[in-house]
Amino acid sequence: MNRKSAARQIESLLLAALCATPCSAAAISGVCQRVEADDAFTLADRVKSDYFDDYYIRNRDGAYYIRATKRLSLTFTRAAKVLSGLERYAQFMPGYSRIRVVRNPDGAIYTAIRFQADFSFFESSFTNRVEILQSPAGYRQCWWQLQAHDPAVIEEFRRAPKVNHGYWRVAPAAGGGVVLRYFSVIKPPIPIPGFFYRYVVSNSYREVFEHLADRIRAESK
Repeated sequence: MNRKSAARQIESLLLAALCATPCSAAAISGVCQRVEADDAFTLADRVKSDYFDDYYIRNRDGAYYIRATKRLSLTFTRAAKVLSGLERYAQFMPGYSRIRVVRNPDGAIYTAIRFQADFSFFESSFTNRVEILQSPAGYRQCWWQLQAHDPAVIEEFRRAPKVNHGYWRVAPAAGGGVVLRYFSVIKPPIPIPGFFYRYVVSNSYREVFEHLADRIRAESK
């Protein structure tokens, strides 16, 4: 069995376990609350950007906390629709080669993603627990990475989630358009110099925003 076949088999087993595992109330709620608790920056964390309206980055205990915000001339309903279509992310999100989504009847959402970062020669696989909250005032999609390929991922999330997590937010802007924001906490598997990580992240975040905006515009036609 080659590496790709083995990865797909593990992915299938993981998704089957997710579908079969009952979720407790504690495990299927509160992802956004936990993610947004880490969204705290100071003016010292602000980084100048020629693309983003606001861009913040800081390092704490080897993990990078990043928040990027930009106002775009897009329709809120279309933006929320594209962001919520997790199954289609591999069609337009940079680095995504494959994504499989499980939407359990109890509302729990999980994504199994194959991804290759710009600065990596290797493709990685990871699983996220996702929570989507939507109202006319705004759309929030929060994610928290689980221990890879662990059949007990639900209890794992409740007790000891991995460091990596983040959210997408989109809300109608005063005067028209939307305000789009992405926040993430990422701990690289190996130490990466801060200046290099800031450079790579700044470029990759801009690319993600541009691809997402292009997709929303295309679906608005």
